[in-house]
Amino acid sequence: MIDKTVFENKIAAYYTLGCKLNFAETSTIGKVLAEQGVRKARPGEKADICVVNTCSVTELADKKCRQAIRRIGKQHPGAFIVVTGCYAQLKPEEVSHIEGVDLVLGAEQKLDLLMYLDDLKKREEGGAIIASRTKDIRTFSPSCSADDRTRHFLKVQDGCDYFCSYCTIPFARGRSRNGTIASMVKQAEEVASNGGKEIVLTGVNIGDFGKSTGETFIDLIRALDEVEGIVRYRISSIEPNLITDEAIDFVACSRRFAPHFHIPLQSGSDEVLKLMRRRYDTTLFRHKIEKIKEVMPHAFIGVDVIVGTRGETDTCFEEARTFIESLDISQLHVFSYSERPGTQALKIDHVVDPKTKHARSQQLLDISDRKLHAFYEAHIGQKANVLFEQTRKGGMMHGFTENYIKVVRGGSTRAQSVLAAALEANPKAGLLAVHDAARPLVDPAEFDEIIRLACRTNAAAPAVPVTDTIKAADPTDGRVLSTPDRSTLFAVYTPQVIEASLLKAALQSAIDAGAEITDDCSAVERLGKEVYLATGSRENIKITTPLDLLIAEAILRGRDR
Repeated sequence: MIDKTVFENKIAAYYTLGCKLNFAETSTIGKVLAEQGVRKARPGEKADICVVNTCSVTELADKKCRQAIRRIGKQHPGAFIVVTGCYAQLKPEEVSHIEGVDLVLGAEQKLDLLMYLDDLKKREEGGAIIASRTKDIRTFSPSCSADDRTRHFLKVQDGCDYFCSYCTIPFARGRSRNGTIASMVKQAEEVASNGGKEIVLTGVNIGDFGKSTGETFIDLIRALDEVEGIVRYRISSIEPNLITDEAIDFVACSRRFAPHFHIPLQSGSDEVLKLMRRRYDTTLFRHKIEKIKEVMPHAFIGVDVIVGTRGETDTCFEEARTFIESLDISQLHVFSYSERPGTQALKIDHVVDPKTKHARSQQLLDISDRKLHAFYEAHIGQKANVLFEQTRKGGMMHGFTENYIKVVRGGSTRAQSVLAAALEANPKAGLLAVHDAARPLVDPAEFDEIIRLACRTNAAAPAVPVTDTIKAADPTDGRVLSTPDRSTLFAVYTPQVIEASLLKAALQSAIDAGAEITDDCSAVERLGKEVYLATGSRENIKITTPLDLLIAEAILRGRDR
């Protein structure tokens, strides 16, 4: 019998590292504790209980877990720290000796943590370990995220029977297993009744669904498609040999499944795929991509690739690079190979050095950038349904189209709209370029010139000298007040390229002050910062009137000659 009084007035903080499956499981753990009266910690609030759900997919992931646990212990002094997840299952002894850890729970125990919390007293030396041997893990524990967002993550499957040569996940998660279709439908109905609109099907190897219940993945998605109230489903990572043509055809004509696929390739070399012990070859993978694009030309396809595995010679990598380049995909997720103890890959002789791994990763990331840019460009001007997420920074929101194009909801002013987009930009971006859609005739070379200038100055824009005489006049009666010297006057165009943090600060300052700005450079000027102009093209006109359209047509006719 659990002494529920132990949890009265307690506060818990939850930390998730790794995959969306972990995210769903952490959410379920939080729900279990909430039912006992444990409140989730607010930002900056000290917690009594800390739950850390770990990842162990790479050596770096292990390191990040150790660092996170130590940091959490300092942030919440005196808190009872529970560590679970893949790292805890694979290396429980190592985890138990990290300073501050009180309890280590294995994969099979994580969702039953309530029965192991006992009196919540800190241990003086080493955390208690409660974990099953991986080979003995048999239970499937249902999980679904329940945070305040339109999108939920539904765990439909756990474990893996594939034992790829580089991977430790089967040792951390156990054998493949799943819940019943009926139980999945029930959870989806609960999500709908609570206002959830989108569900992502997640697991370790979701295409293997049905192995422990005698059902099939195609039957699962057919049943889920009938759940009223859910607007959209997404299928998370699914093996190419398990995403059947039948399933692809069903998604194409389904009511609720999005044209969005995440399919791991891992290598574009058949030789390396054999060394990895993958269950397909490049011919099958190409067929799946072509099949998807045949029935859903607008589909988003993300692809996982591992770079620098043992056995990946220069020739193998070049084969892989050429194959990947030839695929009609939307984005690559590039990972550097990390050696994991106990894996069969360690028996392969050829080792790729870190410098070569990095160079190969950069090549594939460049391919990914080009393909993603091309995918976005192909959808310019098209209408799409967007599901917006919860309110973000500054009251702004973002959401995604069915085929996973991120859309930021604009504000009531230019500054609010641009700031919303800037806050959603890649945090690693040093410069941000803001361009008016009303200027469609800009030359790409003009972008390059302004970017080069902004690299030196932090804020730059194209401009052309004013050729007309300019009068300053009283707006009430038209009385001329002055005639400015036109030699100092310039008409400023876009793109305006500004250092990322400076742009965000300038826009936020303008919004807070209620200042009206007509361009982004003026927001920077308000802060007392310098802005530099480069000579722009007069063909980069702003199309706002019917006359502008006639001029644009003339410009385009001239370019065609």
